[in-house]
Amino acid sequence: MKFYDVLAISPITGRETTFRETPACHLRVNEDGEMLFRYNHHFDRVEVITATLVPEQRLKNLVNEYPDL
Repeated sequence: MKFYDVLAISPITGRETTFRETPACHLRVNEDGEMLFRYNHHFDRVEVITATLVPEQRLKNLVNEYPDL
């Protein structure tokens, strides 16, 4: 599975926030071509500013550091 670091305006604080290691299944493109992020079931249409693919090595490091994830 692919993961992304998503920069978006937080629906809670209204500030730019980076949501780290977001699963690709939480991202989608709407009919207007805008990328949207599903924050939770209350906020499922948060507009994305940028989405950067997480390097595979960083994911491996996370698994090694936190084996219970």
